[in-house]
Amino acid sequence: MVLGAALLAGPAFAQTADTTSAPVATAQVQEIVVTGSLIKRTNTETPSPVTVLTIQELQTSGFDALSSVLSNVTANGAGTLSNNNSLAFAGGASGVALRGLSVGATLTLVDGHRLAPYPLSDDGERQFTDVQSIPIGAVESVEVDKDGASSIYGSDAIAGVVNVKLKEQITGLEAMAEGGTSQHGGGESQHYAVSAGKGDLSMDGYNVFVTAEYRQQDSITLNQRGDEPWAGLNFTSIGGNDLRAGVPTIFNGGLPSTVTPYLVSPTGALTFLGSGCNTAAMNAGKCAYTIPQALLAPTSNLSVLLGATKDFGDGWQAKLRVSVFDSKGQQSDGGSVFFGPNAYPGASYGGNVSNPVGGTAVPGIGAIANFTLPANYLGSGSAAGSYLEGLIPGLGLPTNNIESRTYRVALDVTGAVAGWNVTGSLGFSQVDTHVEYLNYLNVDNLYTDLTTFNAAGQPLFNPLGGNSQAILNNIAPQFGYTATDSLYYAEADGSRKLFDLPGGDLSLALGATIIQKDLDNPGASPIEAGLVGNTGALTQPFSTYAIGNQTNVAEFAEVDATLLHSLEFDGGLRDDWFNTYGNSLTPKVGVKWRPAPWLALRGTFSKGFRAPSPAEVGKSATIFGLGSAQDPVLCPNGPNGPFPAGTVPAACASEPGYVQTTNTLKPETSTSYTVGAVVQPIPAWSMTVDYYHIVIKNQIISASELPTYFTPTSIAANCVRGPDLAIPGVSNGAGGTDTAVPLAGPLSACFAGYINAQSTETSGLDLQSQYHLRLGDNQSLTARAEWTHLFDYNLTSPSGATFQLAGTHGPSGVSGDTGNPRERVTASLSYENGPLAATLSGYWISAFSVTDPSSGGGSQATCAGAWGAGLALAGATVNSSNSQYCNVTSFTSVNLVLSYKVTHNFTLMFDMDNMFDEKAPLDPETYGGEFTPYNPSLDEDGVIGRYFRFGVDYKM
Repeated sequence: MVLGAALLAGPAFAQTADTTSAPVATAQVQEIVVTGSLIKRTNTETPSPVTVLTIQELQTSGFDALSSVLSNVTANGAGTLSNNNSLAFAGGASGVALRGLSVGATLTLVDGHRLAPYPLSDDGERQFTDVQSIPIGAVESVEVDKDGASSIYGSDAIAGVVNVKLKEQITGLEAMAEGGTSQHGGGESQHYAVSAGKGDLSMDGYNVFVTAEYRQQDSITLNQRGDEPWAGLNFTSIGGNDLRAGVPTIFNGGLPSTVTPYLVSPTGALTFLGSGCNTAAMNAGKCAYTIPQALLAPTSNLSVLLGATKDFGDGWQAKLRVSVFDSKGQQSDGGSVFFGPNAYPGASYGGNVSNPVGGTAVPGIGAIANFTLPANYLGSGSAAGSYLEGLIPGLGLPTNNIESRTYRVALDVTGAVAGWNVTGSLGFSQVDTHVEYLNYLNVDNLYTDLTTFNAAGQPLFNPLGGNSQAILNNIAPQFGYTATDSLYYAEADGSRKLFDLPGGDLSLALGATIIQKDLDNPGASPIEAGLVGNTGALTQPFSTYAIGNQTNVAEFAEVDATLLHSLEFDGGLRDDWFNTYGNSLTPKVGVKWRPAPWLALRGTFSKGFRAPSPAEVGKSATIFGLGSAQDPVLCPNGPNGPFPAGTVPAACASEPGYVQTTNTLKPETSTSYTVGAVVQPIPAWSMTVDYYHIVIKNQIISASELPTYFTPTSIAANCVRGPDLAIPGVSNGAGGTDTAVPLAGPLSACFAGYINAQSTETSGLDLQSQYHLRLGDNQSLTARAEWTHLFDYNLTSPSGATFQLAGTHGPSGVSGDTGNPRERVTASLSYENGPLAATLSGYWISAFSVTDPSSGGGSQATCAGAWGAGLALAGATVNSSNSQYCNVTSFTSVNLVLSYKVTHNFTLMFDMDNMFDEKAPLDPETYGGEFTPYNPSLDEDGVIGRYFRFGVDYKM
């Protein structure tokens, strides 16, 4: 009701700067540069749709992190990255994906300049800026150009540009402190900020300042939200699966990891080694146990920003910014449905395959063919050939602690030379991301300690517990590595008025830039050597490394012509050269026509591109899980047979490890246009409406997505096999199976290079509105709203088939499978009365289907097929009790922000986020929530629940 009232009032969460202020007849308006252009102007309304989030809107949004603010920009769509995605390759980071075209198609800038990308690339390939690392307290405003902008900024600006502008100057001292807690427990937060500055540019000719900010938020665990529909983990009441740890399921073959370990004999008989559980109790689900899986990862951020600006007179000014942003996060591999927190690897170790550098699979060092135990193990009787199942005592969840430290130095010198307004810029930034791995098994050491006995006849590692810390450190050694991405730039540009036109000026801007990127992500050596790793295709740690560089030299030009008082033309052209492939030429034209004082019509047409990243063309490889494939040797006749002697029916759904390698690539290219209108019938009310259409071709994907990849010829050429050892389940040719040597070893690893082989076409509508009403001398009411509607999202696969993914979960294989809803709305209603300020804001995401017609050869085009891609309802039959989960229901969250100025210097603050305590909807398709079916990219507030923050602010 509140959101509806705000919408009817003509609201907008993020205003378009050029449409929200009444004309001023007497005051001279300062010329500024708007994101997406190089030319200064007093009229900030450009042909491109640019949204501005002011510092006031950031402060009253109800969020204390910039990543949360940007995730709720309505143009941010499928592929947006959350730092709480426990299965993301880019763990611990947050990224913006305008128009749902992945984080690689959105360029994020700081003060108009590039920042070094996050060194753990999205899906192991696409580079992006981690907005989690930018402290909200240092931000003055954010400009979002929702239009192709490669003609100005070059690569990555296909879907648009997010330009984060840091504070220009600070005078005096300001300190802020606030704390928060969730009504339902967990997630406690602390947030502190202090800033101090001296000198006023307009009066003193200089300003120096320093800001420091610290933010910490504790985790929320699964057991703290056990009463939620997606957190109970037992979905049998709706025909789904019981995902509780220790419960037999189709995923663990009926042999789950229980707290009490047990032996599995070659005949399948179970022998429990301790008290507390037995076969009957386990099959009845009475051996289930709770794991401390994190739903909200613990995070902390520390930042320090130093600024110095000197005005030399005659239009010359130098600005220096030096900053350090430190961000800490965590990924935990709950793995409840497969093994529990940490479990014995089961019947066969099989030999982990290391991450190959030269394109050849390397068997894991000391790989154990069969994880079996000697006879009379622990006095259990004849245990020859048996293997252990159960929880490994003494170890917690496999966990990645991730710390990223971003260093930035930027110098901008502006001035005037011979009628030109010139800017010269030098900059350096570097992101060091250190990943520390805890509780990951070295299976070779575990096997040795389990099968080596001391003088008392006991194994060195006792599966019943009581092991020393030295033994635990031996079987699960702590290790880590540091990935680094650095960026250097030198830029120069100048603009000037050339001559007068009937309607105004003809202005020209010219510029050039040199950008150098260096990526060094060596990966963790124990993982790459095959010494450490889990046995499930979906489990961590991910094995990935990427080493490479990218040199970019570009020249660009822009022309702005006010042909008539009512007609403006803007055009740009940029030429980029990359050392990895050559040149890209990207033009853009824009037109704005004002047929009436209250109406402006605008439109743009542009070309864009994304250059292949160092991870896609450098020296890199990633091991990932892709799902099942038919082995053409061991299953030549398909899953229905017949099965000649020596074949293996289980190989009809083989799950080898896949190794993604690099290749020679072309850039992704785009063509886009926008058409829109700006309406301001009265000074108090303004509205913009813009239609966009984007086509991307030559998209970079894995060759494993080609329809010909799984043919017998391709598998023979691209895959390697393990040894042909005797295994159970080999066909005897008479309708049965035996333990025997198969015709060939199992598929062990398949290699695939990156290729240009996909296209995407998307279109939609943006609407923004703002209404400001003065109620008295000290009273005002402001309503804002922003709405984005997705008309189409058409993906054309390498086979030539086109899939409509708007309102579905597709494309599920990109950036965490976040879903692709058609509608997103944000709205706010602000009231000011003297010292009191109150803002009610909220956002709404429409329902969307769990299906993804483009995934798995169309297997996820139906509800039941999409459920099969997840865990909660995999194998379930759609019926009246669960058909509601064929759609992810809509989600709404409303925040209340209050502030009261007790004195001129002292302010009290109160926030209530998700004030109606809306619950996150169940999403059985997403893998972003790992083994709990909720969507961390869209519905994180529904996991946190109603949240309270109290704070104070002091200025002097």
